Amino acid sequence: MNASTTQTDDFDLVIIGAGIAGIGAAKYFTEAFPGKRIAMLEGRANIGGTWDLFKYPGIRSDNGLHTYGYEFKPWTDPDAIAEAPKILNYLQETVDEYDLGELIRFEHSVQHASWSSADARWTLDVRTPEGRSRSPRSGSSPAPATTATTRATPRTSRGARTSAATSSTRSTGPRTTTTPARRSWSSAAAPPPSP
Repeated sequence: MNASTTQTDDFDLVIIGAGIAGIGAAKYFTEAFPGKRIAMLEGRANIGGTWDLFKYPGIRSDNGLHTYGYEFKPWTDPDAIAEAPKILNYLQETVDEYDLGELIRFEHSVQHASWSSADARWTLDVRTPEGRSRSPRSGSSPAPATTATTRATPRTSRGARTSAATSSTRSTGPRTTTTPARRSWSSAAAPPPSP
């Protein structure tokens, strides 16, 4: 793909990040909105967020995972204050048990999100392994405070609200001129919250 090429992907829902909140949102969204096109954009090459990012010795939860874990998949390990490898295993089990892996687009880092009131859409600039992309467009649906949703066609995007969230994206152009590829996602959604 060259710099003059733009690919557009559309999704109904887009979740940003494949950490504990993003994985939980994906599970709930796939059940609440069957048949919707859902994508999860993860800027890194692995799931897990904090639990994969930080590698220092002894990294562990500071909360009991019996309360920090998912309601739909209780933490059953006897170590309530668990180290990162156990938490990562729990997250991977969740992805596998609920078939969420196909939703994840690794190395898709959202660089910028903008709202168009005229189009009722979010536009995201997404950096992909091929280079800089344009944003997924997406539509409305509820989302947890730590995730974003969008309405679009393949699976990917970012929009943000604080409790019940909706978002959509529409391409606004590349943010830099040094990247070889752009990708665009789009969909319709409610406007962002007022400041």
